[in-house]
Amino acid sequence: LDAHADREEPFFAYVAFLAVHIPVQAPREYTEKYIETYAEGWNAIRTQRWQRAQDLGLVRQGAPLAPQPESIPRWEDLTPDEQRLAAKSMAVNAGALEAMDAELGGLIDYLKSTDDYENTVFVVTSDNGPEAGDPWGAAIGWWMGLHDYSRSYDNLGEKGSYVAIGPGGASANAGPSLLFKFHTGEGGLRVPMLMAGPGIEAGAEVESFTVMSDIAPTLLDLARAREPSSSAVSM
Repeated sequence: LDAHADREEPFFAYVAFLAVHIPVQAPREYTEKYIETYAEGWNAIRTQRWQRAQDLGLVRQGAPLAPQPESIPRWEDLTPDEQRLAAKSMAVNAGALEAMDAELGGLIDYLKSTDDYENTVFVVTSDNGPEAGDPWGAAIGWWMGLHDYSRSYDNLGEKGSYVAIGPGGASANAGPSLLFKFHTGEGGLRVPMLMAGPGIEAGAEVESFTVMSDIAPTLLDLARAREPSSSAVSM
């Protein structure tokens, strides 16, 4: 951004963070804030999010909670050690999100210092539903151990560790919707998206169906910019 400080025309900046995908990592100071948050387990967290979504008006009151896939074990059927590891994996996931939020705050502070903030439209979104993959127990897990990856509880989320929230955590994160990434249920397709800035009503909700390809023409309209021809786009 500093390299183009003298620009007059609108500009587009794409900030790609480490996704809450696999492996998930976060600085220890962020992870530690959430150590107890997920101790109740993914079944309870999923129910809480369903209730909270209704309170916020994100789903209608009384909308049923989608059933959790039968392949996902009940939290109470896990051993204490399995519960402890799963809960901290979710804490790492939450810590990664807070670390991302802190970096967004740094970007906002920068734009305020350059007087660009009031003339900037922000779009924050992700590509699909929560990642449920957990390759540790598969053949690739053997390879990871061979190359010094670890699932040590003490080091979870930090250098050398391999963290995944698995289908249980992903199901909780997708709540109250059904399923998660790689599935066509709303848990796999419905993702958060926030837009803020000049020309956008604060606090408004849009319930119409939209896809990622709608973002570019929307930004071009807001910037009053001409859509480039295909011949002007280089790969």
